[in-house]
Amino acid sequence: MPRSPNPTGAVRWGLVAIAALALAVGALAAPRLVAGTLFALAPNVRENPFLTRDGDEEESVRRLEQSQRWSRWGDAGAAQAKAADLAKRADTRSMLEATLAGSPLRPDLWLKLAQDRLAAAPDQALAAWRLSVFTSRVYPPVMAPRLDLGLRLKQRMDDADLDLLRDQMRLTFVLMPAHTTYVLAKPENAPHRQFYQSVVNALSPTDIDHMVRIHALH
Repeated sequence: MPRSPNPTGAVRWGLVAIAALALAVGALAAPRLVAGTLFALAPNVRENPFLTRDGDEEESVRRLEQSQRWSRWGDAGAAQAKAADLAKRADTRSMLEATLAGSPLRPDLWLKLAQDRLAAAPDQALAAWRLSVFTSRVYPPVMAPRLDLGLRLKQRMDDADLDLLRDQMRLTFVLMPAHTTYVLAKPENAPHRQFYQSVVNALSPTDIDHMVRIHALH
């Protein structure tokens, strides 16, 4: 009689193949997991400036540099730029520009570049601010600091830029009212409060509903 197949052996080899595949996937994923964990554990890495805390710069730089060593995919550039910013090294701009060259759709990094260029080259800062808005008109982690920087650049804006600023004012007011109040409460923003109030007063219920719907899509 012909020998019947051994189902136990087939199951055993199937389990071995699954285990080998799981080990291979784990080996590939482990560096990214470690890099992401180190990045998340670093103080002051949150994009929202209203949630960061002062101090711990050395600890942040140490964690971020460890994250960079572990990261073999797309996170190293952001960690490098953040570490350079916290350490106040002179190569922040070049690292931001290098990261944006490979990942141009990053409103957070365009904003960082605008903040970095504000004192030395305000026209470049305005161009970077504009690109931050163009790449993502609604992106809550950067909207409050982007509004704050836009007010500082307001005197350099043409009519098209002022329209962008008004749009950011309306969106930030509807989506992040507490953060908008914080920005406008700064003494340096006192000259802009009347301009801001005129923009907000022009909002209709239809405008607000439209903006809430846009936010829901993000």
